[in-house]
Amino acid sequence: VNVLKWELRRRELRRLVGLDSDVERFADRRLASAPDEDAREAMVRFHRIVASLKPQDRILFSLRFLEELTVDEVAAATRMSSRTLKRHLARIWSRVVTLASRDDALAEYVRGWEARAPRPEGSK
Repeated sequence: VNVLKWELRRRELRRLVGLDSDVERFADRRLASAPDEDAREAMVRFHRIVASLKPQDRILFSLRFLEELTVDEVAAATRMSSRTLKRHLARIWSRVVTLASRDDALAEYVRGWEARAPRPEGSK
């Protein structure tokens, strides 16, 4: 029963955040309003990075940063404590920034992400 509940919850979260393994189709569907071709290409590359994350990391990242839910809302949705979630988000954020900074199309955007960086519990 618990395994079934977990699987249903996981499927609901995946549906909620629209996790899609086809990045190009995602780009065509959601990024048609990108202001220019460079911005569109940057978004496609960014979504490839997100798609490369582990499924659980992708869910957490998507809920917090793409869907812009609060930490408490993500914690409730994933049945994770806020402290644990903050540690996971800090690790995931660091991974995304590292991968994005290696991509020429995303490197200039990374500099503006500093203010959004999550901090693990207890850090300043």
